[in-house]
Amino acid sequence: MYFVQLQELASDTCIFTNSVVSVGSEIYVISRARVRVFDCCTHTWRNAPSMNVARGRAYSCVYDGKIYAEVFDPKTQTWECLPDPGTEIRKIGIHRIVEIEGKINFGSLYKMYAYDTKQGKWEHYENESGRLGKSYCVMENVSFSSGYNSIDGPIKCYWSDIKYENWKEVKGLDSLGQKHMRSGGSSSNTTKVVSFDGKLLLIWEVYMYPNPNDMKRIWFAEIMVEKRDGGEAWGNVEWVDVVLIVPTSCYLLHCLEVCV
Repeated sequence: MYFVQLQELASDTCIFTNSVVSVGSEIYVISRARVRVFDCCTHTWRNAPSMNVARGRAYSCVYDGKIYAEVFDPKTQTWECLPDPGTEIRKIGIHRIVEIEGKINFGSLYKMYAYDTKQGKWEHYENESGRLGKSYCVMENVSFSSGYNSIDGPIKCYWSDIKYENWKEVKGLDSLGQKHMRSGGSSSNTTKVVSFDGKLLLIWEVYMYPNPNDMKRIWFAEIMVEKRDGGEAWGNVEWVDVVLIVPTSCYLLHCLEVCV
């Protein structure tokens, strides 16, 4: 794992959370109809073909090597439109999007929809759980997210079967929650959850005090999660430390797994 500073994007390129995805060694940034691609091998930007329809917030995810907002095939560099979902789906406020067993699931906190990529059909269902935070990931058919039981309390990690979303706390991470809070992390700070090499990563930013040089720290925790008898998941923090010190003008927006 390594960190690299990206060249700046054009000022008119939106970097809304779910408009950034990775395919292989490339990162795709979708802004309305425009698509920019960062090659992690050469550290260079290029333009990709634009989407057929511009979207203010192009929520997207990857399945079977293709990007779903419309459907983009990186091999042929072409976009295809999805079937018309109808008025109800077009008007919803999307909170999240994730691929589950070939279905592109998306929706709000309590009502979810899906596009079945195999059947080419749209579905909808009620979602009983609102636990899922803004940052989440899927690892081995299990969803992971982070959140707080109270505004002033320590951060916690949660897990759920991707089908049922019966969210439960990942046990054994109390010391990490205290570390996160003592370092300056709080519910007002951006904390990201991402899977990498079979492990769960927690990444957060902390402003430095005193701070005459206008810098902040990027913290990183690597967690091995294991299932135990009784339907519990336990986390073991393998290491946690500061990995970067950056200007306060930088923001922690996206964490992606990229193959290089």
